[in-house]
Amino acid sequence: VLAALRTSADREAMRSVEAEVWAHLGVAMQSLDDIAAAIESYCQAVRMDPSLHVCFANLATLYMYLEDFHKAEEHISKALELEPQNDAYLEIKASMRQRSRVKQ
Repeated sequence: VLAALRTSADREAMRSVEAEVWAHLGVAMQSLDDIAAAIESYCQAVRMDPSLHVCFANLATLYMYLEDFHKAEEHISKALELEPQNDAYLEIKASMRQRSRVKQ
């Protein structure tokens, strides 16, 4: 699928579709507990389409799981910039702050 998208004559129009494919791949990898592959997939998705706020939130969750609170904060902040009233993202941020305080 990705190879076909890369050879498309209308590359720019297909960019968001390719980003969605990467986002879905991230979800699949996350469900298989392949954290590294999920992170790479979500990162590829947001490089292609920086408006994919759910990918930023998923990255924040994964980095929080890995206890990399700096990266988790960075990604949840990007998600909240795009969706400032999203209750799930606000909960992730609050949970992250609580967990990072416990670790210190």
